[in-house]
Amino acid sequence: MSVIENLPPGNVELRQAIARRYALQGITISPDEIVITAGALEALNLSLQAVTEPGDWVIVENPCFYGALQALERLRLKALSVATDIKEGIDLQALELALQEYPVKSVLADD
Repeated sequence: MSVIENLPPGNVELRQAIARRYALQGITISPDEIVITAGALEALNLSLQAVTEPGDWVIVENPCFYGALQALERLRLKALSVATDIKEGIDLQALELALQEYPVKSVLADD
């Protein structure tokens, strides 16, 4: 097996095992739909690259993980901050307003 075979989407046997595990829970998913990453930031970067282009708007919770802001900057994406409350979560009215006023391509939420 070459090193290239273990780059995203990842090791075939592992993706097949994950698909079987989901099947035991009644969830049908193909191994081809599963991507193995080396961590959360790689997963975040790949996900953002799949749904955005440089210059697109992405909503982030405030406060948010600083690494997410760095990922947005690296990908030349624009962050649009929406307030969150420790008990209530994201401010849904602010989120709705942001979605109405900006051509948002993605929303990053921790919950």
